[in-house]
Amino acid sequence: MQSPDSEKTLRSGNSNVPTTIRFANKTDQELHIFWLDSDGKRHAYGTIPPHGRSAQNTFATHVWVVTDAAGKALALFTATAKQGLAVVPGTP
Repeated sequence: MQSPDSEKTLRSGNSNVPTTIRFANKTDQELHIFWLDSDGKRHAYGTIPPHGRSAQNTFATHVWVVTDAAGKALALFTATAKQGLAVVPGTP
């Protein structure tokens, strides 16, 4: 997981290695999933219900951002060749 502040500098790479990233929402709110393309532009890929999970087929080096309903980035993840688990922690 990368800092949400790094969204401005992260871009998805040009990979052809298929993988899966699983998202786990540990918050009490619905979250939104976006893929960042090679230009850093967001593309919506659905939502994750509170305390829910979602799986997304992707490619290694692709960057994913998870936001709240207002679009504020909460977490950033870069997919790897090995299937990954992207956990968005709730508040303590």
